[in-house]
Amino acid sequence: MGRGVHRGQEGALSSEGRGGQEELKKPIFYSDIKLLATSLPGKEGKAELELLDALLRGGAREVEVLRTDYPGVLLVRVPGLRADEALRLARSMEMAYVRSVVPIHALVEAELSAIRAVCLRLAREAGLGPGIKFAVRCRRRGRAIRSSLEVEREVGRAIKEATGAEVDLERPDVVVRVEVIGQVAGICLERPGRRA
Repeated sequence: MGRGVHRGQEGALSSEGRGGQEELKKPIFYSDIKLLATSLPGKEGKAELELLDALLRGGAREVEVLRTDYPGVLLVRVPGLRADEALRLARSMEMAYVRSVVPIHALVEAELSAIRAVCLRLAREAGLGPGIKFAVRCRRRGRAIRSSLEVEREVGRAIKEATGAEVDLERPDVVVRVEVIGQVAGICLERPGRRA
């Protein structure tokens, strides 16, 4: 089987087969971040194990769960899988400690123009256009972005102008989710009512 990642004795993540070596710092490739998961604060370790179990049992060859500076917020690296496939694997098992899992289709710097540009690209790729209703939802953790409402309005306006899609906050066909976590923002497009 492929190389998995597991929790080290001290709670830090380490790769299998490193033996007694000091943990090496390696760069995080943002394109490999496929999921944002939440747990109750203080239960992150148990949530990590649940995510690792579901993803590795489901066939992922490599998984790494990264803790953020925000209690109960985890990012999940799953190289080689699309975000929607990683989400399907994560949801394949019942979990007691993982409260929610969101796919991450793109991870960018938490800066309004970067967020707007990537949301526009994803909206076009998803085929948003006249006759399609959408909503933008932003959750902000940290202070890199001034206001969630500002992100929702700016991104919504840009998508509406560029695609001709219609804003509908009550019953959208597509939800553009922006999850700001400190200095980065995870972005995904979801179709309510459809499970990955």
